[in-house]
Amino acid sequence: MLHLPAPIAAVSRQTIEGLGHKALVVRGPGEAISMVEDQPVEMFIFRIEDPSKDCALFEKIRRKQPHCQGIAFLSPSLRGDFPMLRSEAYPDHLIPDRSPKKLSDLAITIKKVLSRNIFGMEKYGVKPAKSVFLSNSGEKAEVLRQVRFFYRKQGVSESLLQRVSAAMDEMIMNAVFDAPKKADGTPLYYHRARSSLIDLPPTQWPEIAYGISRNELAFSVSDRFGTFDQETFFSFVNRLRLQKSIHPSGGKGAGMGLFLIFRAVDEMVINVNPGRRTEFIGLIHWRKRGKLNQRRRRTFHFFRLD
Repeated sequence: MLHLPAPIAAVSRQTIEGLGHKALVVRGPGEAISMVEDQPVEMFIFRIEDPSKDCALFEKIRRKQPHCQGIAFLSPSLRGDFPMLRSEAYPDHLIPDRSPKKLSDLAITIKKVLSRNIFGMEKYGVKPAKSVFLSNSGEKAEVLRQVRFFYRKQGVSESLLQRVSAAMDEMIMNAVFDAPKKADGTPLYYHRARSSLIDLPPTQWPEIAYGISRNELAFSVSDRFGTFDQETFFSFVNRLRLQKSIHPSGGKGAGMGLFLIFRAVDEMVINVNPGRRTEFIGLIHWRKRGKLNQRRRRTFHFFRLD
């Protein structure tokens, strides 16, 4: 279901119908609510001009159809930050509406949602140059050294290398210490100090991949537990958009690591198959011109196989 300006609606409709699905264009909130009452809707693609008002519409839709995916374009005229939103009102995908490239992001997102084939950086135009498994936490430093060496040879700047290294460091720590859980949900290693050396059984080895294309560099870390949840995703996006740290006191459990990951990248993609796999993908537009700043408008995606 589409509630969009004509150019974005045209791309959306072409992509949806090209995959053999029906695209419905609605002209206003009343028509959208009526539509979800009459038939199942897999996704609602809309534009955010007024966060409170537009996300309230999505919240009504999601309450009627809990599995409906929300794909939101952020209007260039949008100023300031989002209010703190309830998770039901938060779109699964936030795409800044600022360039033709974002229309390609939209097409990729639609294809992933409808095909349910969600994993892999290849979908964003980057083939992994290398993929490795981590058997213990002590191997992290060598892996990060290899990643920096690879990107440096490709001409990536030292400032971007610092962002890549910081984000991957935290992704790996999350996959080693936070993700592993027992069948009853009890954490296996969360209580351990992050400096601990942990030997992982093969069934717990996280996979690390990285690659580069003409304009994008991508890196990913996957765990074999699939425990990263939507509530956590929404809380981090909320805080990042508000430019707030997680807890003033910091410390273990404050979530600062994930917050740093979200801040380091231009696009954050989280793919989850519950109980089986979580994949974090970070993308940085390394050929982008202009001065980067902490207020740049990032793109966020959360995909979950239900």
